Amino acid sequence: MFDAQTYTAISFIDKKMNEEILYDKIKDAQTCEDFIISANGSPNFLKNLNVKKWHLLKTKEQENIRIIENIGTPIKQLFNIAVGIATLKDEVFFVDSANEKEGFLTKITENGTFQIEKEITKPVYKISQFKSQSDIENNTLRIITPYHTELKTASPILDTEFREKYPKCYAYLLSEKDKLESRDKGKQNYYPFYVWGRTQGITRFGKKILNPTFSKHPRFLFVPEEDAYYTNGYGIFFDKDTSNAASLFEDLTHPMLKEENILVVQKILNSIVMDYYVTKTSVSIQGGFPCCQKNFIEKFTIPNFSQEEINLLERLTEKSEIDEFLIEKYQLNIPVPNLLS
Repeated sequence: MFDAQTYTAISFIDKKMNEEILYDKIKDAQTCEDFIISANGSPNFLKNLNVKKWHLLKTKEQENIRIIENIGTPIKQLFNIAVGIATLKDEVFFVDSANEKEGFLTKITENGTFQIEKEITKPVYKISQFKSQSDIENNTLRIITPYHTELKTASPILDTEFREKYPKCYAYLLSEKDKLESRDKGKQNYYPFYVWGRTQGITRFGKKILNPTFSKHPRFLFVPEEDAYYTNGYGIFFDKDTSNAASLFEDLTHPMLKEENILVVQKILNSIVMDYYVTKTSVSIQGGFPCCQKNFIEKFTIPNFSQEEINLLERLTEKSEIDEFLIEKYQLNIPVPNLLS
């Protein structure tokens, strides 16, 4: 109808009480004129709309989404879904381990060339940089971790101990002190000066599945390293502390709670079922990149699979075969594409 720099909708409003909203959506290749002529609104009944988040859909889509959200257990009840760590100065703490030599990593900055004790670092994954599972396997990025993380609550390695155990890393961080103290525009007092900007996720360990915040299609990548950190996205992982499992998870008998099935979970999350779900229920940025934040995927459910079905999913490697099997399992009315790029 007109050029616009924001997401637009045309709403037709009247004064009478309505029980439904008629909804239709223009197709990507459709002109506005053709859409107006052929528009065929599907009723979305107000009684079925969540007051916190409306999903306006076509009739067939409504049924498919209802099935996906009710056929199994929501993933928020099966796994922890959480954002990654936040140092507020990643370029200071990140170091490449590709050229590791005799237990030391090299860090080159405007202040010089420094050696970093590998022992003070842990693997880290910057999710936005990875396109495939092979990228994950080839990751060499590590992060300086100035914390004792043996317990559930992390405590900073204090100045005296740090200088004694990791003198080379301490010298490097000292060279970056001004930069570190400028975080939060200098309003925050960090003690010691080399701690991360936020404490979130420091003691969150275990095998995990990572996903970016925005992605054209589902891109859930498996990270086997239990002590690895991640940034720029979300992590889905198992809680190994079963003492509080009853309060976290409602379905303790679900087979996908077993860590041994984590790769099967990955296949389900990367399937056409999840692709369809986030495309229909999430918001998208320009270019059609749906948002996969926790609040957009947490109601996606995983059905109860028999051991035979789990074994079959483990064996299947072709995406089309996985999609075909899961569409039938979820009882959905959607086609299997020949190729999903």
